Formats: sequence, structure tokens, C-alpha cells
Amino acid sequence: MRIIRRHELTDKVGYCLAHIYRLERQGMFPPRVHLGRRAVGWVEEEVERWLQERADARGPRSER
Repeated sequence: MRIIRRHELTDKVGYCLAHIYRLERQGMFPPRVHLGRRAVGWVEEEVERWLQERADARGPRSER
């Protein structure tokens, strides 16, 4: 399992951290993992799965 930190997460998904936290509170984004008193990260596999679900939801290319 690989944990990614905030900077890598925002680069990967293209959202600012405030929007990611909003989605997380709504149950629409993988929850963060508390690594320490002031450190959090996200499980990379969960974020990759979330991204793949977004890509799959747009349907086949011929439908666009």
C-alpha cells in the first residue's frame, strides 16, 4: 500500500484541497488516513479507483 500526501493528491486529481475535503465530507471521495498529529495522506489505490470510476462514468468515446 502506498500513501500519497496532499501535493501529490492535488496534482493527480486536479482539484484544490478545499474541494477534495468538501467531496470527502459528502462521502464522494476516498477518506484521508491520519498519519500523525498533523499529517494526513490518502491510499493511492483508492484514489486511482475513484479516478477510474469517473473515467468509466463518461461512457464509451463514441457516445460523446
